[in-house]
Amino acid sequence: MDPAYVKALVLEAFKRSYAEGEEGAPIDDGIIFVTEAVGCLRKSYFIRRNPLPLPERLYVIFEIGRGVHYIIQRFLPVEAQFEVPCEVDLGPCVLRGRADVVLNDSILELKTIAKIREEYLPYQHHVKQLQAYLWMLDKPRGYIVYIEKGGGRIHVVEVHRDAGAWAEVCNRARLLHEHLAKGEPPPPEPSPLCRICDYAKLCGGGGGGT
Repeated sequence: MDPAYVKALVLEAFKRSYAEGEEGAPIDDGIIFVTEAVGCLRKSYFIRRNPLPLPERLYVIFEIGRGVHYIIQRFLPVEAQFEVPCEVDLGPCVLRGRADVVLNDSILELKTIAKIREEYLPYQHHVKQLQAYLWMLDKPRGYIVYIEKGGGRIHVVEVHRDAGAWAEVCNRARLLHEHLAKGEPPPPEPSPLCRICDYAKLCGGGGGGT
């Protein structure tokens, strides 16, 4: 046994954990995930039509995030429902999601991030994701809980239900469905996240993103 072999063993553990809990993209193009609709639509299209192998580092990052979810589910000192499925029929497609933590009158959406910079928070795709769950589960408000992986800090942002934001999510879901049906990628949505997007080269237009 050597360091390279030990690394391979640990990485394989993360991969197996990821595979056990991952739903993957829906096979049916008539189903759009909330996370697909609120993120970069062009990237969401490529993940469905031209999927790339998941970089090894992401197996680790995703499973660290799931570890945080496990702790909250196991030890949150109030009554709550966890990983609550929700969906709504938008006509041409069904929008489907899963809320992290549902309380009597609110929803908690958990986000693990490398570093908390309050001046940049909340990220708008996180707000839109929570807005979708607030409307789909009929709750008046929710909280995005940012958990810093390196420093251990926690930052919470309160979000109130907004009809305009919900309409935008629905329109984006319909637009992604339309492009999937046509076999044509949506236009690029340039953002600072493009520089770390695994689909940047395939995108080719400066887009890709969340």
